[in-house]
Amino acid sequence: MKKLVLLFLLLNSVTFGQIQYPIAPGCEHFQEKIERIKCFNTYTADLLKTYFYVNSNVYQYFRLPSLNEKVNFQVGTSGEFRFKPHEANSLLMNHLASDVFYFFNRIQELSNQKIIPAKTGDGRPAILSFNIPINLPQNENFKYDNNKTPILFTVPNGNYVVRLGEDYSFHIYKHHELISTVYSIKDFYDHEILKPLTENVKNLIVEKKVKGKIIKLEVENLFKNQQGEIKISYFENEKLIKEFSNMEDFLTSSYSNHIY
Repeated sequence: MKKLVLLFLLLNSVTFGQIQYPIAPGCEHFQEKIERIKCFNTYTADLLKTYFYVNSNVYQYFRLPSLNEKVNFQVGTSGEFRFKPHEANSLLMNHLASDVFYFFNRIQELSNQKIIPAKTGDGRPAILSFNIPINLPQNENFKYDNNKTPILFTVPNGNYVVRLGEDYSFHIYKHHELISTVYSIKDFYDHEILKPLTENVKNLIVEKKVKGKIIKLEVENLFKNQQGEIKISYFENEKLIKEFSNMEDFLTSSYSNHIY
């Protein structure tokens, strides 16, 4: 599968003075500050790569636009990552970064390995600030008409339709009435209507009658990235007609007209 995300990562402390740099898990044996910095950067880079790997199918399907912004964050006195949305960043990057740092903290909790926080000259835990550029290149063919909101999912249990908003949010409709909007992947996983989708290997995109035929589109492996690559299948009267192994091929095909 063509990788959706190519990352260029660089971390810089923006807090100076006599302070002991935070020590990331696996970096405890380094004594020199420059070595600890390098090891911390590698640790954070690996977390970021893991995040985008785990969500690679998701971000391909949700076809986010290209992003290249610098994000500020902190490592707190308990070794936790801290992030607050900032007006200098786009709304989409703020939502993405919130997901990223939530994921970082969950990984630390699940592995029971936390960063040893920075310390002041007299040994007290300290908060240290950093910035990180996040580069998310995207295929031009993933874009869509902003005047339209493509269907992402149909939820038969409750007759819900989930559409992608022009701000890359998730709009939930019931009988053509907007009932809820979700703005991040984390909130997607927590939402009572959307959460069941994340537990399925296959999800219905749309099913409707067109020119006397019942057409159906399904997406597979979307939330099961480790199990396989994304696959979109098109059926007519329950007969499989066409399969797509990536979003570029699907979105540039005539079959994608059914999601609008």
